[in-house]
Amino acid sequence: GLPYVDALFLAVSAVSMTGLATVDFPARPWGVHVVTWLLIVFGSPMLMSLIPVCLRLLSMRASSRTAVSTKGLAFFGINTSLADDASALKIVLITVGLYWLCSQLLGWFVIAMVMRTPDPNVAFVWPALFLSTSAWHNAGLVILNLPFKGDQRATPVLLVVMLLILGGNTCFPLMLRALINAKLRMARSAHRKHVIRLLLKYPRTCYSHLFPDYATRWLLIVTPSLVILQIIVVGAADLWASPANDAGDAEVMAGLSPDECALALVFQSVSTRTAGFSVLNLELLSPPSAMVMMICMWISVSPVTVLIRSTTRSSAPTGGSELYGNNDDRREKELCAVQGQFGKFMSDHSGVLIVLLVAILISEEYSNTDGKARDSCFIRVLFEFCSSYGTVGISMSGAAASTSGEWNTMSKLLLVIVMMFGRLRGLPETIDPSVGLGSWTWMHKTKMGLRADSDSDDEVPRFLRRSVSLPPVIGGRSALHRR
Repeated sequence: GLPYVDALFLAVSAVSMTGLATVDFPARPWGVHVVTWLLIVFGSPMLMSLIPVCLRLLSMRASSRTAVSTKGLAFFGINTSLADDASALKIVLITVGLYWLCSQLLGWFVIAMVMRTPDPNVAFVWPALFLSTSAWHNAGLVILNLPFKGDQRATPVLLVVMLLILGGNTCFPLMLRALINAKLRMARSAHRKHVIRLLLKYPRTCYSHLFPDYATRWLLIVTPSLVILQIIVVGAADLWASPANDAGDAEVMAGLSPDECALALVFQSVSTRTAGFSVLNLELLSPPSAMVMMICMWISVSPVTVLIRSTTRSSAPTGGSELYGNNDDRREKELCAVQGQFGKFMSDHSGVLIVLLVAILISEEYSNTDGKARDSCFIRVLFEFCSSYGTVGISMSGAAASTSGEWNTMSKLLLVIVMMFGRLRGLPETIDPSVGLGSWTWMHKTKMGLRADSDSDDEVPRFLRRSVSLPPVIGGRSALHRR
């Protein structure tokens, strides 16, 4: 079995979608693979994002059995009916659920068809399922090595893996809005069209990863720009440049054909920022390429997280505004907030991370006696550190295990803490409006003895106004404090 520290490391790596492994993961028994696969699925950020939607639907169902008004449980601040609220949340739940399931099944089917072999002793069904799930969740773990050099299966398999990586993470908000727009075009009933228009107009009141149109366009520009930038820089450093000694010792793409070089360059650029798959020996990376990859891993999912935080208050009017009115002022404010949120995202946990990095370096300094290893220790440790905090999973290691597999117990435990900080990094700053159950309004009114459909705070006794603190809703004012 696995040592306890390595088992803990692998479990945290799987749940956090990091993908680092201190052991030779493909060589582990099938039971380890199954447990790891389950940890990846149960830790799925996309599935977790649906939990508030389910809870709000249950809350709505419970409130419908009472005489209490349930207006605006889905679209806070908008005078909607119970049917509107339920329809909007069900559309989100069904669309995201089917997207999550069907994308992985389709990826599994295509990869299995490409990787199948007439040899009955070579398994391909389970490895294809594991690869599809791992790629979709950007976990970076594989049972069989990805086909690449001299393998005709490399191009179709890597293309499917790249699509799964993008569709399951950075491009998920883009795909979700496209799917809901498609639902709007196919809708026949006037009520369904009305609900979908509401959902597209005020998306952040219903779901954390559904953004307004302008934010979606911004994400559509930023995501491919980051990939293209990495292709240019890594290509300049490792594809077209030659080592100073002309011996080829530093060429990470040595021995590859031009087509394989291009495929490897694109694949690594797509995978580096979030997923952690690799078809190259990253131990041979040049310092410029290593630096670019570390920056990309540190950026990680920042475009999506920045939009989640900056559009928190964008999705509902603050009072009796027109349902499809002009939100240009709000839009302008939130576009300005993107820059501030990006700076805050990049500097999150900076003090704690510096302490952890120094602690790992000190721990490795006292335990490492190999002079050659000590010379390259810093860049390898820093690379592993950035990969952990970005929950990416690539490593500057030429072995089956990551660089951290050579570390001592204390360093491994410190890196586990880094992975946990990285997993929490993408959460909203405060309780997101899409997470609220939406029923707090009538609950507070019921406790205060007010009419459930009352929108005024004139009936609230003064001592209750001073002693009861009601949570704010989008727009900065609660339903009990609108005048």
